[in-house]
Amino acid sequence: MNKNCFMHYKSRSNCPLIKIYEFPKAESSFDKLFEFKIVQRCENCDAVFVDDIHQKDLDDFYSDIYSKQDYLSELKGLRKNKLIQFNNRFFSQVIYFLQFSRLFQDIFVLEIGPNNQGILPTLKLFQKKINYFYFDQNKSPIIEGYGGVHLGKYYEPGRTKLPKIDLVWMSHSLEHICPDKLNKTLADLKSSLNEGGMIFIEVPKEHENSFYHVPHTIYFTRKFFDTLANKNGFSILSYNEINTEKFKNIKNYPPNFKQKKISHFFYSLQKFVPDFISWIPIALFKALIYKKLISNGPSYLKFDIIRVTLKK
Repeated sequence: MNKNCFMHYKSRSNCPLIKIYEFPKAESSFDKLFEFKIVQRCENCDAVFVDDIHQKDLDDFYSDIYSKQDYLSELKGLRKNKLIQFNNRFFSQVIYFLQFSRLFQDIFVLEIGPNNQGILPTLKLFQKKINYFYFDQNKSPIIEGYGGVHLGKYYEPGRTKLPKIDLVWMSHSLEHICPDKLNKTLADLKSSLNEGGMIFIEVPKEHENSFYHVPHTIYFTRKFFDTLANKNGFSILSYNEINTEKFKNIKNYPPNFKQKKISHFFYSLQKFVPDFISWIPIALFKALIYKKLISNGPSYLKFDIIRVTLKK
């Protein structure tokens, strides 16, 4: 095991690392890489991470997962959905982001790990002229249908020359990277950001809930984000923790049986969009969907999350 955390590899003195969790014996091939791995916490910076895990092992792990993923079936389902812009995760994230910033014309956006859909369809609800690039294992016909450009399977600091960008979007991807690449990742992204450029990050809030999920390798806290920002020359423009328990107390959430039936009926109308959209104003149609999403809350949440925006 390491004597120093990945934030202090070059430090002359050892970090006060505390063992806080050990992964159990693997129950499946999916868990095998993490079998008996130790989760360490650094008392200096509050970094919480899986120790003794290496980039090649993670690359092999994700290549195996993607090879078994029913990509075409998932893609087929998304193509049938004419309202993908209103995906609860992405729509909720963009509404949050727009409270603190804006999307100007010809903005350059890089997304890391968008999977089949990513943020682009939702961003285009608010700004049509977007230059969008992404890294992911698969090229997405949906993203490229919206004008996105695939830069490669993996994002690795320094491996691919990045264009100058204004906004980096990382939705549930930062917690998957190899710990010793975290600072290099932020440094590389910072060098590609225009002045005033931003990184939007959403990650699960796991450490404070004593929940360590395979295959996550880094577990974030407010103190650790402060450390990361200071070390890499960013300011924190916004920080928010969303507790799923709070949403359970909001009126109408989770939806009752009647609301579920209404939502299902409303959602099913999407198949007729080309037929009736000519006599129902698009603004009204979007407003109805917006109301449905807001009243039902960000229903994709199965665990607490952290949202943070870093600014160069």
